[in-house]
Amino acid sequence: MKIRLFIVLLAFMLIGIRFSLVAQDFNLKVLNETSNRLAGKLTGSVFYMPPGGNLNHFYHSEWLEGNILLTDGDRFEGVRLRYLAYGDELVAYNANLKQLFIVDKEKVAEFDVTGNGSNQKFVKIYFNGLLPEDRYFEQLYEGTQQLLAFRFIEKLNSGLYKDRLGRLRNTVYVMNTHYYMYAPETAFKKLRTNRKSVISLFPDRKKELRRLIRRSNSSVKNETGPIEIFRLMEEEGFFF
Repeated sequence: MKIRLFIVLLAFMLIGIRFSLVAQDFNLKVLNETSNRLAGKLTGSVFYMPPGGNLNHFYHSEWLEGNILLTDGDRFEGVRLRYLAYGDELVAYNANLKQLFIVDKEKVAEFDVTGNGSNQKFVKIYFNGLLPEDRYFEQLYEGTQQLLAFRFIEKLNSGLYKDRLGRLRNTVYVMNTHYYMYAPETAFKKLRTNRKSVISLFPDRKKELRRLIRRSNSSVKNETGPIEIFRLMEEEGFFF
């Protein structure tokens, strides 16, 4: 009887330890002096890197220096971040605890990362389409209407092949991007990186939009084209 009671108590202790890890506050003391909250805490859950996760699950191939803005206005700066596209989560590295953790999405308003001479900004917005939920979108253009990109990785079945370590695999991880025009008043309008899709955003002004696309002198088949076209549409009053 005593042995059984000991096992039950031990099980509860282990459960308590697990939940304390998930719910604990992580002190990030890598914040610089310009931060609003040097003594503050950033909550999240411990993240254990799965086998192959470092290569296959992240949008960013390496840890980048970034900043996190919380919904209450507090800002954490100089944090090592990566966007987990296989699951739509923000993963941070806590240098003090030498741990990875998933930042509590409920408390994040936006984050940005800098690497290879460029800065990328991600905003959290409630997506009210298929599978409604809070999502992180990369903000490609910010104006009256936003151009957003939702980056996600899918695990797909494939034929047998050998990975880098010579192990047999039958699945692959594929990066995908869905693009949207978005404003709180008009919600999400999905678009593709092609001429027809961009023109369909304003069916009553097709001629003007075709002229604008020619004027942009850029291809809509890549991201830089739609970004420039959105800038010109803003100037020409398409969004008003």
